Amino acid sequence: MENGLLARSHEIGDLGNGGTYLDPFMVIFPEYSAAAAMVLLGMLMLRRKFGLAGFGVAFFALSCGSAVVLKSVLPRPVFDRELLSNVHNSAPSGHVTAITAVALLALVAVPDKYRWPTAGAGAVAASLTAYGVQYAAWHRPSDVVTGVALSLFWFFLLTAFRAREERESAPERGLVWKSIAVAALAAAAICWATQMRTCPGWLVAAGSLFPSLAIMASSLYLSRRPVSP
Repeated sequence: MENGLLARSHEIGDLGNGGTYLDPFMVIFPEYSAAAAMVLLGMLMLRRKFGLAGFGVAFFALSCGSAVVLKSVLPRPVFDRELLSNVHNSAPSGHVTAITAVALLALVAVPDKYRWPTAGAGAVAASLTAYGVQYAAWHRPSDVVTGVALSLFWFFLLTAFRAREERESAPERGLVWKSIAVAALAAAAICWATQMRTCPGWLVAAGSLFPSLAIMASSLYLSRRPVSP
């Protein structure tokens, strides 16, 4: 079904556009995501948020670890056997899982007043990474969605044990506009990416926005039910 939709969106053979590499200007590699996670965990430790640091370690490890396990049991057929870069195409996308996990971890690592700017930056980074791995024909849109869903699953599962029942302060204002701003930033980033590298089709562009929607929804959740320090 997905191959059929991709074919309608654009010719599958054009995925990768002959360049079988991941564009470093669009893709954040897992090792960089891991380094960013270490920085965030270090920030929490310096602020003596030891409980949140433990949450972060468990969340990032479970997200990336489960992605590795699933990649070994969910092999996917390649787009085009002439593209050497996608011989090992699999679900979920490890790149997208890792950067989404970092973006979600950042939402709980930074002070509340910086959460929405952090959400915007994370949405841009995750969406560009999602676009890049599809542009290079390493992954299908469903691989991106699976990676985001995996990070979301662990995020909400673990935050459920740490969320406070009620906010200690007045409800946050302007949530609708903040959410729109995050989505708009991600959409603008994808529009820029399509200008820099020819878009393989509308389905790829749409799939690239999924990480930003997940980050936006998580920000809304944390605005109403912050996690305990």
